[in-house]
Amino acid sequence: MVTINGEECHNEWEITFEEIHRNGAIAYAIYNYVNYTGDKEYLAPYGFEVLLAISRFWSQR
Repeated sequence: MVTINGEECHNEWEITFEEIHRNGAIAYAIYNYVNYTGDKEYLAPYGFEVLLAISRFWSQR
């Protein structure tokens, strides 16, 4: 993360924490999208791949 003038404003540990939070938000967004639209066809070609990558990311933490 950087400020408006381009200087970094977070330590490395803060960025790692932020990434975990964002990945959770993405997984939740996929869940909500499929739940509210009923577009289950999205999961096989797109959603599952993203959820798998997020799971791998979390398992390394």
